[in-house]
Amino acid sequence: MAIDIKRETFDLFVSNAILSSFSDKLYTSKEKWKELLSRSDVRCQWDLGRDIYRNPIDKRSLQIGIQGEMIKKYNDSIVTISDLTNDVVMINNVIDFGEFNESMLPKELEYTINIC
Repeated sequence: MAIDIKRETFDLFVSNAILSSFSDKLYTSKEKWKELLSRSDVRCQWDLGRDIYRNPIDKRSLQIGIQGEMIKKYNDSIVTISDLTNDVVMINNVIDFGEFNESMLPKELEYTINIC
């Protein structure tokens, strides 16, 4: 499934996110980070990116978790829900037959943060 939400809601999530693990580059102390984490409805972490063959790549993907009020905001911002089953099956089949081409994947665009 692919769920499209409004851009301003995603920006809200990103601007309110607290890292799920402590970083001394971003937080003044572990105690302050724990306090922020306990009050936040949005957590995030950077995961290792992978290519279509599931091999690690030199990119990271952002994983965002929401709870509390942010769940309602998420639900209210849903634009479309798409079933990608047929696309995934087709891509898996062309990979199995050695006929995969990068052009079969959706074009990825760089996400520019728009924080108010």
